[in-house]
Amino acid sequence: MPEGIYGSRMTGITVQRYVDIGIFNGVISASLSSGGEQITRDQFRALSESTTLINDLIDLRSDTMRKTRENPVLRGARGNLCTYLDNMISRSVLVVAKTIADSRVCALVIMAHCNWVLMASHHKLHELAMQTKEVTLYPTCTYKSLVNHNEYEQLLVALKPYGTLGKKVGPCLTKTRKELDMLYHTQRTDPKTHMAWIADATRIILDPINMRKWIDVVHYKWEGNTGDVDYCP
Repeated sequence: MPEGIYGSRMTGITVQRYVDIGIFNGVISASLSSGGEQITRDQFRALSESTTLINDLIDLRSDTMRKTRENPVLRGARGNLCTYLDNMISRSVLVVAKTIADSRVCALVIMAHCNWVLMASHHKLHELAMQTKEVTLYPTCTYKSLVNHNEYEQLLVALKPYGTLGKKVGPCLTKTRKELDMLYHTQRTDPKTHMAWIADATRIILDPINMRKWIDVVHYKWEGNTGDVDYCP
């Protein structure tokens, strides 16, 4: 397979993902915890798009290095890469904000998914935040998703009812995996603080500033350890 980012004939961001991510398991659990609340076909489609974008944007840099063809975001790359990635950030934040605001079941699934991404992939996210460096050889493109905060503000409004713990006792990218595990073990024992924790995890994962460092392979180069051929940064 060729190196770098490339497109294909693939259409539809959720192609192959309805079963892959397995969100139906989360929907069942969230429904039970919400008194049997159900979601519509359109809500499930929006939920699938939300989790797909989160999952495959987080994995974009590592999937590029591993030359994988299973990442719909990579396979959908067309035209100017910076414009494409910027649009993907805006699209992900906007669809998540609308889906969370539309359904409590969808909100629980998305927040739990974001928490899983943060906790299960923390070494990757921590490294991408701390071990990528902005390229200075040429001007950095302006990302509209960072200039226009409307989408992220909508997300913050949608998440407000679920509370927040703050950086001191809540999740944070600068914390080590050990620190996160210890804090999460404490906060998950109470439904209110557990909800606030996963809401905070969603705020971190969908923050356009964080997302750009993770996925902008044009202007942020990887300076960390590459390890063996199967290493996933």
